Amino acid sequence: MAILNHLQDNFTAGEWSPLVYGRVRLEKYPNALKTLRDAIATKYGPVIAREGSIYSAEVKTSATATRLIPFIFNTLDAYPIEMGNLYFRFFRNSGQIVAADTDGVVANGGFDTDLASWTDDDQGTGVSAWNAGGYMELDGGGSGNQAQRNQAITIGAGFTAALHVLRFRVQAVGATLNLGTTAGGGEIKADTAYGVGWHSVEFTPGATTFYIEFSSIALNATVDDVSLIDNAAVEIGSPYATADLFEIQLAQSADTIWIVHNNYKPHKLTRSGHSSWSLTEYAPTADPFTTAALYPGTVGFWQQRLWFGRNTTFPRRRYSTMSGDFDDMTTGSDPADALILDPASGEQNRVEWFSPARVLLVGTAGDEDQIRGGSVGEAITPTNENVIPETNIGSDPIQPIRAHNRTLFMNAAGRSLYGLVFSFEVDGYVAVEESELAEHLFPKGTSIVQMAYEKKPYSIIWLVRSDGKLIGLTYERPQEVVAWHLHQTGAAGLFESVCSIPHPDGDRHQTWVIVKRTIDGSAVRYVEYFDDSVYTDSALKYSGSSTSTLSGLDHLEGETVAVRGDGANQTNKTVASGAITLDAAVTEAEVGINFQPKIEILEPEILFKSGTSLGQQKAWHEVFLRVKDTAVQPITVNGDILQGLNPDDIMGTAPAVQTGDIKVNVPSAWSENLALEIIRTLPGPMTILAIHGKIQVND
Repeated sequence: MAILNHLQDNFTAGEWSPLVYGRVRLEKYPNALKTLRDAIATKYGPVIAREGSIYSAEVKTSATATRLIPFIFNTLDAYPIEMGNLYFRFFRNSGQIVAADTDGVVANGGFDTDLASWTDDDQGTGVSAWNAGGYMELDGGGSGNQAQRNQAITIGAGFTAALHVLRFRVQAVGATLNLGTTAGGGEIKADTAYGVGWHSVEFTPGATTFYIEFSSIALNATVDDVSLIDNAAVEIGSPYATADLFEIQLAQSADTIWIVHNNYKPHKLTRSGHSSWSLTEYAPTADPFTTAALYPGTVGFWQQRLWFGRNTTFPRRRYSTMSGDFDDMTTGSDPADALILDPASGEQNRVEWFSPARVLLVGTAGDEDQIRGGSVGEAITPTNENVIPETNIGSDPIQPIRAHNRTLFMNAAGRSLYGLVFSFEVDGYVAVEESELAEHLFPKGTSIVQMAYEKKPYSIIWLVRSDGKLIGLTYERPQEVVAWHLHQTGAAGLFESVCSIPHPDGDRHQTWVIVKRTIDGSAVRYVEYFDDSVYTDSALKYSGSSTSTLSGLDHLEGETVAVRGDGANQTNKTVASGAITLDAAVTEAEVGINFQPKIEILEPEILFKSGTSLGQQKAWHEVFLRVKDTAVQPITVNGDILQGLNPDDIMGTAPAVQTGDIKVNVPSAWSENLALEIIRTLPGPMTILAIHGKIQVND
């Protein structure tokens, strides 16, 4: 009998598929895990418990699926946007954007039967009138002959300095908005044009009476759904129905996102303030998207051009705007003119996505190709363009992720992730299957519905699976880190959408999710975000004077929740009437749904004189966990509490956070398979740097 040392000093290969448990000679086998659930393999080597999530808001309509999209102006100014059935809502600085309280009310903003409450102020030949369709119609007669109507709004003196938000819809033809403290005046906002679409406008009245005025010098301008948002989420309307939300593609430049879907005219979402948003139809010069059969389904930027692809009539066609002008699609022979490309050779598969790189990469249903000028680095022009086939994987329509000079895309079946990267050896692009060693995370009957990239601190690709699981991929290709992990929330919680934006602090990224939960017997959908200050899900935090009761927990009504008070775990509580009573008074607390990170090692491979240790009898002689800043008491190894503590003994006592080697009590029974399963049973910090020890073997 011999006693041999065992060391797993990093976990950068993540969770592996059962299909490769026997491939002990693979270079990454010593760094892999059998199970990595609700925990993250970091690019530095350790495994950490994933962050908990903080509850932000319930979606507008919990009965229907809802999507999150990112709006990123820069690293310090970013917004998650809730895209639901026929509406958008907005979040910023770790919270929902909510309009201030006001006592001002717009009368007859829906124009259901007439224009009552709106004063006629038509100029010259301009005519404003009620339209039987239920809106205000403004028929102007040119300059100096505008059709216009206004309404005086009266508010209390205490609201004059509050930031108000006006919302409205413009149909058919654009209209002009004036906000003033006098009728026809523009003291607050002067003569601002708004296109066809939905709008929210923030302003500070500065007086107890202000005027809302709409006007037009053109015929057939129509205005509808005018209201002031009162102490509620800032929201604008949209044309997008629930069934189409996850098929929408996006491309952003500065303060504008272009939005496309084959069932809708392209739109632009534009920000002009934290509460000022406009969703308008995209109508470029020489617009090629004039009928439903021509509406594009893909969009992207490359070489100062906005690119569109795939419509019902021309599924393989690619369009671009003029160079440097995203609102002009005039074609011609000038180098800056817009382009229309119809690849004639090869399979005629529909375009699924664009990804800008040293060339413009294009994914289609059957292959991947590139668009470029005559050679790499040359500008593409109407007389200097090439479409070159590269790989033949076939792509899913989910927009890809660009990470570490690679384009990460799902294959056409939606069950394998590939990395498209330039290879100097073949002088072209090659596709590497990044999910090959974790194929079990993509089971039959499921597909990936959305992806997001959390760049900092750990470089994680998040993938939402159609069954509500959240897959994570720690991806640091320059260091050969490709580590998969799987996440769930609560017994029945389902992740349905994900997006990642720069954190408000600017030093990392912040990942937001929409989670479908069953609360008090009803299905609800919550907007939440991961945060390293909490260790539970859908959590809320308290900080203040000493208290033994916590309220405001209505979003967890009837749920059994975990409670941390002043750093100590208390016994679980059930939320009743939005409140709980604590075991002991606290000044700081966290309340949320517990989750249990789980780590399970692969069978250690030991080289015997006679060969492999697989199938041979062996036993643990001793095992140590090397940890950092870890509350070890809530952790079990093979079902036993670390250091032999009873779970009841640690309630109410702030656990000691330890760094160093912790000895594990494991049975010394002989077995062909050496198991080591680590579970954090209660909320608390957990970072495992390494697992080491000694193994007894018969050799």
